[in-house]
Parts: sequence; structure tokens; C-alpha cells
Amino acid sequence: AFTIRTSHSYLAGTIDNIVATVVGEYASSGPHSLGVFEVGSTVVREVMLYRNIGAIKHLIFANNKTDGWLPSYVACEYDNELYGFNVPRQWLSTQLSEELLEPDTHLVNDVRSFPTMTLKTNARIQIYTDHP
Repeated sequence: AFTIRTSHSYLAGTIDNIVATVVGEYASSGPHSLGVFEVGSTVVREVMLYRNIGAIKHLIFANNKTDGWLPSYVACEYDNELYGFNVPRQWLSTQLSEELLEPDTHLVNDVRSFPTMTLKTNARIQIYTDHP
């Protein structure tokens, strides 16, 4: 399951469907649909991986449309472990404003925009439960 928080910044939410690919030690799974996100919201999205991928190395988020999204926190629970990720301060969109810096790159409030975002694992914690 993914726990995802969207920034409280103006227009940080999106009505576009965000997708995620999970990249592990020896395989990847995705893209998986995560849906839409509201400004300032924290949501839990269940995702069933297609195969055993080993320990998660990074996530790749993608948005193929123009309604930008600005995430602020992402964590993932997988195979009895909790993963934390470095979330770059970056809009996820193919286009956000008329202020074009270079092809496929935009700047809104000093934050760049790209159609994909790679989040590297920065923490991995074993989850212990009373249940097998």
C-alpha cells in the first residue's frame, strides 16, 4: 500500500490519473494506476504488484496530461517492510505554464515540471506483527 501526501501549495492537487512503476532488486511492476489527488490530502492507495520484485529500490511516477501534481510525502508498505522515499520538489505534468524553460520543462513558483518523477528509497524498516 502507498501512503501519499499532496502538498498544500496552490493547485498542488490533480484531476489527472497518476501512475506508478515500482522498481525492485531484480524486477519491476507497473505502471499501476494511483488515481487523482486533492490539495493537502493524505491517502492510502492499495496496489497489487504483478510479481515478486525483491527490495524496492525506487518508484517512478508519471503523468501524461497537463494538470500538474505536487506530492510532498510517499511511503510504501511491501512484503512486511515499510519504505520511505526522497520526494523531489517537482511538479508532475507534461505542461504547467506558458513559461517554457526548455522542451518538456516548466517553472512554476520556482519549481520545475517534468512528466516523470523518480523517487529513490531512503529508508527501509522491518514491520513486526503478531500475525504470521
